[in-house]
Amino acid sequence: MRNQTNSGLKRSAATLRDVAEMAQVSTSTASRILHGGAIRVSDDTRARVVQAAESLRYRPNTLARSLRTKVTRTVGFLIPDIQNPVYAQMIAGAEEAAQAQGYALLLMNSSSGERRRAFIELLVEDRLDGLIIADATIDDQWIHRLQASGRTFVLVNRRARGNAPYVVLDDQGGSALAIQHLLDLGHRTIAYLAGPPGVETAEQRFEGALKRCQEAGLPLPPTRVASCGFNGEGVAAAVDRFFSETPEITGIATANIVIAFAAVQRLEARGLRIPSDVSVVGFHETPMATYVSPGVTTVEMPLMELGRRAMLNLLDQIAGIPVRNEVITDPKPRIVQRHSTGTPRTS
Repeated sequence: MRNQTNSGLKRSAATLRDVAEMAQVSTSTASRILHGGAIRVSDDTRARVVQAAESLRYRPNTLARSLRTKVTRTVGFLIPDIQNPVYAQMIAGAEEAAQAQGYALLLMNSSSGERRRAFIELLVEDRLDGLIIADATIDDQWIHRLQASGRTFVLVNRRARGNAPYVVLDDQGGSALAIQHLLDLGHRTIAYLAGPPGVETAEQRFEGALKRCQEAGLPLPPTRVASCGFNGEGVAAAVDRFFSETPEITGIATANIVIAFAAVQRLEARGLRIPSDVSVVGFHETPMATYVSPGVTTVEMPLMELGRRAMLNLLDQIAGIPVRNEVITDPKPRIVQRHSTGTPRTS
């Protein structure tokens, strides 16, 4: 062990490997315990690692890290829409994890293809140590280019063809929970406002809704499904089509919270009462769901945990620690019930 030297000689600084050896754990386990990583270990194991670090007077070797070529200690977080309230929670979790390990977080709004390409170039040109990509609309060719360049990145709530690293939520489970909530209230004629076609999160959520309806023995035909933009684009036309073709609809589940807000607005514009005539469930919890009237029932997904674990995945990669792709199932999705859902109308 490096810090055990002959008496009278200056001891060399203890390394993370030294701590791991003394505590009889892997280097990865020691790193996550000491740096707040997501890991389940016994209290005894955690205590051994902390005690070993204190005994060896272990300190993170920030100087050695800074001497690596082109290290910036800055990581990027790429999102498609800075106005979408969902991303605030992800960013908060990511920033907390980054700051704990001495990294700065650069927020990037990839609202256009040119901006998106420019931000990815920052990583390729070594102006960032790593990048979290939360933009599901980036096509796979850019992901493959990043992989070929050997740069460090992680996908958030999306996957790509190949072996690109990712951390995702249980979108199918969350969407199935939204349908189950409507079923529990007694709804049997349900419609679904899906996200954009070709976007994996949208497809996963629709798949979860469809499966739950099928399991309940209820149809979810194409006449009661519509694709919309995650920014609410196309919702008004979809709601109009639903009720012109199937006026007996009593419940609507949506692929995100913005779509839910737009649906409530259009339903009320048509003279329908929420929830007396139609119940609406949004996907993703946000304080805005409380402030609107009526308050919108949501499926709460662990967005802050998603951001935190994505950052830990990225920082582990930067540190050379092997990582695994992750589907976050704990904490589980849950319903936050407000005034946009209730029992269905009887006629």
